[in-house]
Amino acid sequence: MKLLVAIFFVPILAAAQPEPSRESRDLKAQKYLDAYFTANGSNSDDYNRFFFFVHQLSDKKLSSRSQGQFLSKVFLKIHRRFLKSYRQDASFTQLLTNGTYNCLTATALYGLVLDYLGFEYQTIETNYHIFILVESENGKVLFESTDAYHGFITDSGEIESRINAYKQNSFASSGGKKYFRYRNALFNPVNLDQMTGLIHYNLAVEAYNREDYVTTVSHFEKACKHYNSDRTEEFSKLILYTIQEKADPQVKQALIDRIRAMGNHKSNVVASIKNR
Repeated sequence: MKLLVAIFFVPILAAAQPEPSRESRDLKAQKYLDAYFTANGSNSDDYNRFFFFVHQLSDKKLSSRSQGQFLSKVFLKIHRRFLKSYRQDASFTQLLTNGTYNCLTATALYGLVLDYLGFEYQTIETNYHIFILVESENGKVLFESTDAYHGFITDSGEIESRINAYKQNSFASSGGKKYFRYRNALFNPVNLDQMTGLIHYNLAVEAYNREDYVTTVSHFEKACKHYNSDRTEEFSKLILYTIQEKADPQVKQALIDRIRAMGNHKSNVVASIKNR
C-alpha cells in the first residue's frame, strides 16, 4: 500500500526590522548629498541646513497621528524652507544654498528626505518630467515638486489623471528654438543612485547647449556610470554627431573615443529635431 506524505507549508514569518539609527540614516544621506553636490561643489552650511531640517522632521514624525497629514507637512515645509525660485538650469547646490531649483533637483531633495524618514516611495522619470509616488497608510500620495499649491495629491482619480498627463511626454517651448525630441517614451522608476546619473545628465545637456563639448562628455560619462537608459542612448548619438560636425579638431577625436568607449552609440545617428 502506497503511503502518502502530507506536506505542510509553514509560512516563514519575517522578523520585524528595527528602524535604522539616526547615525546610519545620516551616513546614507551624506553619501547621496556628496554625490549630488559633486558636480558643483558645496560647503558645510549646505550639509548643516539639510541635516537640521531632517532631524526636526524625524522628531515630529514620532508624534504624528496620521501619515497622510505628516506627508502634507513634509511637502509644504520643503517648499517653504528650500524651494524659492524656479530656474530650468538650477543645480542641486543652488537649491540648498539659495533656493533656486528645477524639477529634477527639487525631486532629488524630496527623495532624500522621504528616504531619511523611512517612507516607501517611487521616483518616476518621464521624457521631460519627474515626480514621486509615496506609499502611506492613508493611500498613495503624489508629490509634484514644482507646484507648491496643488502638488500634494491624495485623490486617486487626480493621481491617475496626472500620471496620464505625464505619460503624454509633452514639452512646451518658446522663442522659436529647436529642441531635440526623444523617440522613446520614458516612464521609469529611478533610485537614489540613478538620480545621481540624471543630475549629471542635466549638466551634460546644459554644457551641450553652450557648445562646451569637453564638459558635456565629462558629465555624460558620469551620467552613464550611474544610470544607463534610453535617454542616455539617444543623447549619446546626438553628442557623437555634433562633435563630429562642430567640435574643435584638437579635441574632436579624443571626445569621440570617450563616447564610443561608453558603448552607448550605434553606427547610425538618428536625431529628430523639430521646430517648436
